[in-house]
Amino acid sequence: MVRGIKKKFKQPIMYTFCKGATNQYKIICQLKKVIETVHLTGLRVVATISDQGTANVGAINILNNETRLYHVKNNSEYLDEFYEVELHDKQRLKLVHIYDVPHLMKCIRNNLLTKNLSYTIDNKTKYAKWSHLEDLYKMDSAVPDCKMLPRLTDQHIFFSQRVSSTMNFLASLNIIGTDAADTAFICLFFDKLFDSLNGSFDKVTDGKIYRTAVKKNSIHHTVWAESLKVLSTMSFVLENGRKKSVPTIQNWMTTIRSFQTLSKVLDLNGIRSFLPRHLNQDPLECFFGAIRSIGSKNPNCHAFDSAYKTLVLNNLVSTHSPGSSCEEDFTEGSLSSFKNFFESAIASTSDFENQIVISADLPPTLHNLSMTTSFVRGQAQNYIAGFIVKKLNKTFFKNCQTCLTQLCTEKVSEHHSLITAREYQSNHPTLKYPTSTLCSIVQQIISFVGEKMSNVCLHPNIHSTLTNALNQQLIFPFELNCSEHKDLFRLNIIQFTVKMMIQHYCTEVNRILLGKRKLQDNETDPVKKLAYTWYLKHSKTRKTQGKFNLI
Repeated sequence: MVRGIKKKFKQPIMYTFCKGATNQYKIICQLKKVIETVHLTGLRVVATISDQGTANVGAINILNNETRLYHVKNNSEYLDEFYEVELHDKQRLKLVHIYDVPHLMKCIRNNLLTKNLSYTIDNKTKYAKWSHLEDLYKMDSAVPDCKMLPRLTDQHIFFSQRVSSTMNFLASLNIIGTDAADTAFICLFFDKLFDSLNGSFDKVTDGKIYRTAVKKNSIHHTVWAESLKVLSTMSFVLENGRKKSVPTIQNWMTTIRSFQTLSKVLDLNGIRSFLPRHLNQDPLECFFGAIRSIGSKNPNCHAFDSAYKTLVLNNLVSTHSPGSSCEEDFTEGSLSSFKNFFESAIASTSDFENQIVISADLPPTLHNLSMTTSFVRGQAQNYIAGFIVKKLNKTFFKNCQTCLTQLCTEKVSEHHSLITAREYQSNHPTLKYPTSTLCSIVQQIISFVGEKMSNVCLHPNIHSTLTNALNQQLIFPFELNCSEHKDLFRLNIIQFTVKMMIQHYCTEVNRILLGKRKLQDNETDPVKKLAYTWYLKHSKTRKTQGKFNLI
């Protein structure tokens, strides 16, 4: 498949069938033929992308050796950052090779499951361990009605700034092991590195300064140079202390150097900026996902051929394959201007109006939490309070300084410890720091919803039921001084918080039903218990609960 770096297009151009894996010599032959043919169309190939398959790595090594041998024979300068392919007119085309960045991340994660990751910072050897991620997840799962890391599940653990900052926060208080700070560093390290190689925005979005376009003097070059130093000290270590050779780390370094070289090549050719996300295998993954969606998940040769033609004629149908292990590739279609031959009418579905009233009432949920869990719960709820202010500011307050001054404080206290830890840049705070009074209000709403959800979730109009009950029972200790917003503030904050907590509750129950989250040992919510019982009864594949099934 050909993918545009500057223009948003993708074009499938070739496929072959083979029995077993294609060997490296056939890959080289096919690669040279494709590059030469594409070059004849007027497109210029500057990079190739693949995963870390043994045959792929072997093919690139052979091409590198061929290039070096050619320059030795001809007594010419050899640059090891390129490999070269000879075209039909005897011209030699210089190319860089990039290993698919999302697959590199998955390989780091999978190796960390069974090994410790050793690295050196300031002449000190440190170790990142999977057990630290397990401890963090268990601590977060113990909080009943809200989560510090709501995106984590039994089957979905990832490296991110949020995971890193939360782990650092808990390690600093000795809630989890203090050596977890070493793992937190690795989470942040790979989060920055991944963002710098996977940017899809021209400007900074959500505080992610590295997830932007690469330019001549952008911050990416600093991150890449620093990352190479750290990666050069990394190695995976088995439990017995013996080092295990893993090609992933070397391939990370190869990919970074290829990006450094490619940015210089593009700049020389007049391309002043490019989005790194255009340089991965997501378009190909989406295309294969679309082929599987047309027929069977494991198509035979005839089915694959038919699906391939259908997708090309229908301009690839979609840019994303739902449920696949890749992100949307942001292309506008294939390079060829094929029109759809068939028009599919999407029938509009009307909402089901006849709601079924369930007469069963389950008891409310009561929690008996330890002091540590209560502390973590309070910090998470305070962070949510700041998040609510930030969201309401966009839709309700509209940057009203009178309201924001009364709801937020510039004096950071111990109540804001998690918020402070979550800042992307400590010298440039972007999060909201709610007052203790607002934190107390939000905590009351969250606790009320968490207690009552099991009692009302089987009835219609859950949101209005909880909102009306809170509106009657909740006592607000203050009124806004702003005449424009004070009358509607109470209702807005209750409605927004209730909606958010209902969504979180439903997500948690659905994860239990799907087997993505195990039931906590001290779980008291009757709905979650019923959901877990249903999962155990209807699950087709019996899984050992509590394991991190990530490979």
